[in-house]
Amino acid sequence: MKIKCKDLYEALQQTNKSLTDMGLDIQNIGCGTANCLVTYEHLRLKESYMELYNADVSMKEVDLDGIQKQIAACMRECANF
Repeated sequence: MKIKCKDLYEALQQTNKSLTDMGLDIQNIGCGTANCLVTYEHLRLKESYMELYNADVSMKEVDLDGIQKQIAACMRECANF
């Protein structure tokens, strides 16, 4: 399965927003069992997010020269259009 950097970045942004929103919800719940459960799940989600955020992404198979050539060709095509 190929993953695009854009997709990974968007997933990280969405997860970060969800974590922030969930933190606000926890503050608004007040004390009680529900708060404890949601706080625990928030912690687990944050740990998972940090593992993904800090994951090593291999760029071995990325052909940067090929990408640069494609961009240059596209720019020439757009300029001639």
